[in-house]
Amino acid sequence: MLEAGIDKRAIASWKLKELAKQIPALEGVISSALEIITSNSNSPSGMIVSQLAKELSSKMGTKVTPAKVNQALHDLELQDWAKPGVNRERKLTTKGQKYGVALLTTSADGWQGAQLRWYDSVIPVLCQFFEG
Repeated sequence: MLEAGIDKRAIASWKLKELAKQIPALEGVISSALEIITSNSNSPSGMIVSQLAKELSSKMGTKVTPAKVNQALHDLELQDWAKPGVNRERKLTTKGQKYGVALLTTSADGWQGAQLRWYDSVIPVLCQFFEG
């Protein structure tokens, strides 16, 4: 998970939740630990790519699709494939860590992996990329 650039607090939260499933008697202690982990988080959650696309479309006055945003983030070397050719999961690059965070997510169908969340600070970078 660290290789995918997932935030350490997100990894700890996921591990604690999995432990709570296996040992229900620890639920109270784990709940307290999760509260401490999340209350000590100073980083904003950020936006997913579709939210970035909407924001960019509004700012630029033209339609920007999530696919174009993802490609721009690759071209700017802010994200890369977590496992090229295996799936669609992406990871932050070292350069990208300035503009976003990777959080662990679980989909309704049980898939778990990194979800990149982008800070507002990436918007001017993307605007410049699209205008250039």
